[in-house]
Amino acid sequence: MENGEGLSITSQEAPTRVVEAGEKRQYYLFREKDPDYPLELIITEVPPGHTQPFHAHETIDEITVVLHGEVVGITKDTKDSPQQEHPIQALSLYDPKVHDFHRITAAKDGTVLLVLEDRNTGEIFGGELPYDEGFNAGKAFHTVENRTDQWIIMATVKKTTPETFAKNPKIFQEDKINLE
Repeated sequence: MENGEGLSITSQEAPTRVVEAGEKRQYYLFREKDPDYPLELIITEVPPGHTQPFHAHETIDEITVVLHGEVVGITKDTKDSPQQEHPIQALSLYDPKVHDFHRITAAKDGTVLLVLEDRNTGEIFGGELPYDEGFNAGKAFHTVENRTDQWIIMATVKKTTPETFAKNPKIFQEDKINLE
C-alpha cells in the first residue's frame, strides 16, 4: 500500500460492543465511509473456552488472522459432515500489553494495514495484515474456537466486490447462513 493510499479509520471512530459470551468486538466499517471500499474489519477479543456459532457466507469473503494467542479454525460442509481443524497461530506484530490500535487503513483491493501505537514510547508503526497466515473457510460452514485459558485477539476481514455491494448495500448484514 503506497503512502497516502487508502481509507483510514481511527480506533476512536470504530464502534465497540460486547456480544456472545463476553466477546468484545471493534468494528472498522470501511463500507460505511466509502462504498468504493466494500469491506469491514472486526477486531475481536475472544474469552477462554469460547466457540463462535458455525456459519457460512454465499458472497462475502471472510479471512481471520490471529493477532494474539491461538485459535482453531473449524470447517464442515454440512451439519452431519466431519469437521476439519486448522490451528492458527498469532502474528508477531501485535502485543496487547504494549500496543494500541491507532488506526486501520484499507486499500480498494482489500489490503489492510494495521497501524499501532506503542503505549510506552508513543511510536507509531504498522504492518500489512497477512491474509496467507489466516483462516479462510471459503464457502464452507466455519467457526473459530479458543481452546486456551487465555483471552485471544483476532482480526476478521469481510469483503466483497464493489458491484455486489452496489446491488445490495446490506450484504454484510444479510449474507450469513447459520448451521442448524
